[in-house]
Amino acid sequence: MKKIYTVILALIIMVCASHMNAQENAKIKYMVWEVQLTPLQLENAQKVIAAENVFYKENNHPYMNATQYTNDRYLWYSVPFTEFGDLDEMQKAMIKMYEENPERTKEIQKLFDISYTKVGRMILESQPELSVAGEQMTNTPTGSKFRFFEKFYIKQGMWDKFQELTKKYVDLRRKHRITSAFYTFYPVFGADMNTVYFIDETGNSPSEHCKLNEEQWAKFGEEGKKLWQEVLPIV
Repeated sequence: MKKIYTVILALIIMVCASHMNAQENAKIKYMVWEVQLTPLQLENAQKVIAAENVFYKENNHPYMNATQYTNDRYLWYSVPFTEFGDLDEMQKAMIKMYEENPERTKEIQKLFDISYTKVGRMILESQPELSVAGEQMTNTPTGSKFRFFEKFYIKQGMWDKFQELTKKYVDLRRKHRITSAFYTFYPVFGADMNTVYFIDETGNSPSEHCKLNEEQWAKFGEEGKKLWQEVLPIV
């Protein structure tokens, strides 16, 4: 289990608001770069991403991104989109911006080169029917937001059953009026396609999340115990 501390990049959100609103009825996907780094590299990465977003703002780059970092030396850099054709448009916009600003591009790339150990990439798709509070992750204009992140590896042939159990869990949250956001993501492209990703926005810190999570499962009572016993054999 990982705990994701999220910094949403406000400048990019403001630039891209109209782009996202125009496609609000589509299922949101995320191009995610999973970056492994040391504590020193994390500090460098945060600085270079901030510098890159100033660069994007100056050039009216139309796409948003979000940076999330975990307590076990990983950083997620995510760009939302709806259709796969959007990826071509993103790439064209990036190439055009970089070609028009070669010196600034070299500066940023030089900073990136010392800011990570290893990079992986995947595409995740939101599952609004298995989520609470909508399909698009909530953002804060400035500052940071705590999120609890979980990754479940599903046994072969058990995907439909796990989906059914996730729906039961979401229904339990709604039944007991747990209003904090909870998101489910399925991999569309990645190294491990038998994985389900969850992000829970319950609590504002690890300790508060643990406390509220225990209270939540106490409310679920026997229904919750039965649900968890059904989950264990298939993960």
